Amino acid sequence: MENAYISWPNTGLVAARNRTKGVNVVDLFLDDVIGSQFGGVSPKQFNEQISAAGEVDRINLYINSPGGSVFDGIAMYNTLRNAKAEVIVEVTGLAASAASVVMLAGDVRRMAESCFLMIHDPWDMTMGSAEVHRIKSDRLSMYGAKIASIYERHTDLTADQAQEMMSMDKGDGTWFDSEEAIELGFVGEVTEATKMAAHVQDFVGYFGARNSVSARTKKIDKRLDFMKRHSLQSK
Repeated sequence: MENAYISWPNTGLVAARNRTKGVNVVDLFLDDVIGSQFGGVSPKQFNEQISAAGEVDRINLYINSPGGSVFDGIAMYNTLRNAKAEVIVEVTGLAASAASVVMLAGDVRRMAESCFLMIHDPWDMTMGSAEVHRIKSDRLSMYGAKIASIYERHTDLTADQAQEMMSMDKGDGTWFDSEEAIELGFVGEVTEATKMAAHVQDFVGYFGARNSVSARTKKIDKRLDFMKRHSLQSK
């Protein structure tokens, strides 16, 4: 087995190329925020890691990310969807926000049983007149509809169901554990427990106080109510 390791300085993106039993494989570790504007991984860096690996038969992508830029997440998703190689994605800690979109690019999608998934409405900050805010609001709705269509394409949810889950708690969205993720079709397999990366705790600050224990309890209640109304709970 041959190995070659490539990494981008100051980011949580690492690639390891190896050849096992005649199969060329690149292991990508997306272990950071998505988007250079947040100090994280950009689509350019992501694409260059894949290109640097050369022709491969399989791309293994391991995700532990709180998400970030909508556009950068969609760009990474499209890169993987257009890849000639088979794409296998495994969530090793958290796939939240834009990272949940990247995750859905996998031909095979797995999630360790100790992991979590989160989807929510797009967020943004706007300064300007009332008209500027109205325009941005319309654009955010458009972004949300596009993300919901991606969820519809790869899961058992309709776009309307996805948007309802994204909009829960005034747009803060819905959290799922691995069993719920497999029930709704976000992943196809739950793997054995995997130890989360140590700095996953740093992601708490990214989401802030909205994910306190009391807020989490409210999210769970709303999620269960939604699943019951749409007959999505396991029998």
